[in-house]
Amino acid sequence: MVAFSSNQQTRSAFGNFVFVQDAVIREGILGGVLSTAWPLLDLNDRKAKLSFGGLKKIDGRDLYDLRYRPQKNTDLEIHLYFDPQTYRHVETIYSYEVSAGLTRGGEVAAARQYPNRYRLQEKFSDFKTVDGVTFPTHDDIQFSGASKWPHNAVGLGS
Repeated sequence: MVAFSSNQQTRSAFGNFVFVQDAVIREGILGGVLSTAWPLLDLNDRKAKLSFGGLKKIDGRDLYDLRYRPQKNTDLEIHLYFDPQTYRHVETIYSYEVSAGLTRGGEVAAARQYPNRYRLQEKFSDFKTVDGVTFPTHDDIQFSGASKWPHNAVGLGS
């Protein structure tokens, strides 16, 4: 459930994204390994599909790229990134695009429309070991969503 964020009964852009793209919560991916529903602990029950994308350069770092596809089909792209030396989950990027579609006003008006692109990026850092288990202690969330993306980015902090 994603609650409304104002007296006008509207959600923030981030809240609306999570509401519409519920796989972020339903699959237990948001929060990474800090989520008690972390899907990589039981892929057989989830029936999700993973595909290996090799090494990708993200923010100047080489990271292993795993694409996650939930059993329930979604048009949300989910990429999990892992450090190749430690295999720690260090980043997740969720992206979603809504095409511009048809509009009133003819071809010129339609040509001026831009697709709406949304991106949610989580970065995990400051790993600490407690009782033999290593966890990130910092989760930085960046959300951007609007036409002419990626401006309008909003940092949500940790």
